[in-house]
Amino acid sequence: MPNSKILIVEDEGVIAKDIKNILSFLGYSVIAVASSGEEAIEKAKEMHPDLVLMDIVLEGDMDGVKAAEQIRDSFDIPVIYLTAYSDNTTLQRAKITEPYGYILKPFQERELYTTIEMALYKHQVEKKLKESEEKFRAIFEHATDGMLVVDLETKKFLTGNTMICEMLGYSPEEIKNLKVADIHAQEDLPYVLATFEELARGEYTLAADIPVKRKDGNIFYADINASRISLYEKPCIMGSFRDITERKRMQDSLMESERQLRTLSSSILSAQ
Repeated sequence: MPNSKILIVEDEGVIAKDIKNILSFLGYSVIAVASSGEEAIEKAKEMHPDLVLMDIVLEGDMDGVKAAEQIRDSFDIPVIYLTAYSDNTTLQRAKITEPYGYILKPFQERELYTTIEMALYKHQVEKKLKESEEKFRAIFEHATDGMLVVDLETKKFLTGNTMICEMLGYSPEEIKNLKVADIHAQEDLPYVLATFEELARGEYTLAADIPVKRKDGNIFYADINASRISLYEKPCIMGSFRDITERKRMQDSLMESERQLRTLSSSILSAQ
């Protein structure tokens, strides 16, 4: 990605200058060169580079691995290791910091360019995905309907929003220990589980008038809109619960009134 800002962390001046010249030739903007881990962190904080090229062995008390870890955790900046060390111990330490690349010296320009481009692209994709997940979480959490995500295979709840916790009377932690069968009365389970399987197969997306059991044992009725999603790499159903208990009570009351009216009408007609 042309004009991307890169911070070089290298304690050998000649090598740092060579790397800077190569990066400039490739179209990148080298915003600074740091010679120690401590300086690298300060430069990252001050200048916000798009990427850090980090040597592992540096002068001072902090090596490149420790510096990379702090830069990743504090500033979310991708790091590529550029080092002459390839022993297993060094590789294992470096791996823990989740680098976006590992280039051994001496290197080819094409190798450096490809690794940088892949790192920048990967970080950009991850950033967009994170932003998308945060937006989804905000919408999910503040929805006026109760929201539950269910693992299709285990029928266990993976997460729920504030409203579903209020509806059911459980804490968010308790929700994650429940399954579909735990929020429905025993006599309703055959119907509920059959409906769940139909939703899972995508036969329809709305299940109406579903009886739901609260933690205190009381029953409320909900219309449940369902859609298939993937969460934690698992196939899931996300259900939106709308409490229709009051509406159902009014409908049942109206039906009872109509029944009584029909009975009364029949009695009057029979008496004539």
